[in-house]
Formats: sequence, C-alpha cells, structure tokens
Amino acid sequence: MERLLTYFHNRYKNRIGAGRVILATVDGGTGPWGPVTNVIQRWENSGPATIAGWEGNLTVPLARTLEWSSNFTYMSKSEDDRGQPLSLVPDYTLNTWLDWQVSGALNANLGVTRYGEIEARTASLQTGSAAAVTDSRDAYTLVNLGLNYQLNKTFRVNAGVKNLFDKQLQRTGRGANTYNEPGRSFYLGLNVSI
Repeated sequence: MERLLTYFHNRYKNRIGAGRVILATVDGGTGPWGPVTNVIQRWENSGPATIAGWEGNLTVPLARTLEWSSNFTYMSKSEDDRGQPLSLVPDYTLNTWLDWQVSGALNANLGVTRYGEIEARTASLQTGSAAAVTDSRDAYTLVNLGLNYQLNKTFRVNAGVKNLFDKQLQRTGRGANTYNEPGRSFYLGLNVSI
C-alpha cells in the first residue's frame, strides 16, 4: 500500500481569474430550469488571492493483476482578498479508479471523478443592473472507461470513453464562473516508443 498526504498554501499577488465586468450576454437556449443567458467575461489579473488545502493519494493492490488508486484535493480556502470565491475551483475533487492488467499486453481501467460544489460570488458583477449572481454549481460525478493494448515494443494503442453516462452541464449567467461539461466523448490513440 502506498499513501501520501500533503498540505498546501499558495498566496497569489495577482491571480488570473474571471473578471467582474460582463462584456456581453448570449442566449443559451432553454435549460432544465428555463431560459439560459450566458455571460461573456474577460480573464484578467484579479489581485491577491489564497488557495489552501489538502492533497492526498492512496494505492492499494487488491490482487496480483488488480490495483485500486485514489487521489483527492480538498480546498480549505479558495478566495480573493475580498472574501469572494475563486472561479473554477470546486470545494473538493476526488478521483478513484481500478486498474486491471488483463494480460501481459492488455490493461483496462475504470475511473470515477467527483467534483464538489463551485461557489458563486456573493458580490454583484458590474452590469447595467446590480443583480447578484449567487447560484453555485452543485457537486457532480463523471465515469470514464479505458483500454491500453501493447502491440509490440514500439506501438501501444489506447481507447476509451470519457463521461460514460453522458453527464452534461452548461454554464449559466446566473451563477458560479465554471466550465461546460459537454457530455460523452470517445478517444483512440497510438503511442510510439523509439
């Protein structure tokens, strides 16, 4: 068994983040809660900020050909000097996966990633009207599946599915500065070792 736990504390003088000025709005269609209006903001230097928390990992051999690994990041502090949450930073992230060496050449892995809540600012963005955007993004989970096959000493093929259950999340203009989860995707690759 292999394990590691680390505390980190980063103090930024001028972190890059989502700006406070809304440059434009774009009709985002209709989401599960009604019409969606996306906002366009510029990434900019946003002044001092602090990111602190814990990181850890754990690897456990379950059998001769099966290994379970996990890593996590827990944010104990993620805010600017005004006490506002930083964009794109979930409360926690947990990755866990099973790695199965099916044969000498074939390896399969099944992974799960859990993202914690992303808080929205409680301060208003600078728009024509001073409406606060206070909707946080809820926690969610993604599942991934992958295969690797070593053809010979030179070539290795890998293929898989990311976001197996097609979880789709879209940004809205009402809440936390986050990113889109576009849904299921497939990949196929060839690695060459010389």
